[in-house]
Amino acid sequence: SKVERVQNMSLWRPYCRARQEIAHSCQDKCPTVQSTCQILDDKINEVYLLIGTTEHQAFEISRSGFTLGSLTENMPLGDGLYFCESAAKADAAGPVTSPNLVMIVTRVILGRPAILTSPQPDLTAPPAVRASPLPFGGTAAHSVIGDLQARGERGASTKWRDFVVYDRAQAYPEYLIYYDRTVGF
Repeated sequence: SKVERVQNMSLWRPYCRARQEIAHSCQDKCPTVQSTCQILDDKINEVYLLIGTTEHQAFEISRSGFTLGSLTENMPLGDGLYFCESAAKADAAGPVTSPNLVMIVTRVILGRPAILTSPQPDLTAPPAVRASPLPFGGTAAHSVIGDLQARGERGASTKWRDFVVYDRAQAYPEYLIYYDRTVGF
């Protein structure tokens, strides 16, 4: 088990540009997202979120960035990058066959999110915010928060939200946490 910090300027620069663009777009009008993960900048809803994967995929992500849809098989909110705030869910998202896993702690800019309570698997971009319970009319969203358990779409045993961005520049893989999955400790 170990932790590595990713320092990749070719990923950091586009992330910083996305931060500036979303900050300009929000202009202090983004509602603060409530999350159990650390909030880095509440004006643009920049948060640390998690994703689980293999060592090989983590290495590729730290080198080249995330690829839309590459880590998620079931995509109820379309072709985006899926993150979560729960380490248990991030671990469950990792491959079942590999005991050696990596949890990626990722800086994610949510900006103005659309809250969805039912699957929309054809999404390729966030819908207008008017589709969610936010007070901003038809303003374009920057991300989606899938609160699918609110209507029981995922079954009673799942109680985690999905945080989805559709622009890879909105996610920067900052830390790689290597660990071994242990069953029945």
